[in-house]
Amino acid sequence: MMRDLVDLVGTWWKRDRIRVRPSEGRLFRLQPGTVLCFSPSPAAPRISVEVLVRREIKGSDCPRVCCFCRTGEGNGALVVTNNVDRPTTIEWFSDGHSFDLHPDDIEVFQARQ
Repeated sequence: MMRDLVDLVGTWWKRDRIRVRPSEGRLFRLQPGTVLCFSPSPAAPRISVEVLVRREIKGSDCPRVCCFCRTGEGNGALVVTNNVDRPTTIEWFSDGHSFDLHPDDIEVFQARQ
């Protein structure tokens, strides 16, 4: 039994985990049904978006999550990338435009369970 416990802890410890600040980590945990509020650019009004689909993008050295979202005017995508040697980047894509966002500027309202 003790050996099983040691194996379990060893497996957990070696598992590849994304390590980020809590303000960024909440964006990596987004799930369908979650509502986000943010301003895509300094001059734009705040918008509310609902996460429809969440996809983890694998195959690069930077863990990345892409959330396809619905807004009042159409659809968009939020891409959160954990860069190894730089801060986490958050990009909003909508109507052929992209905007960089800061994690502290995004309000997250979790989906009801």
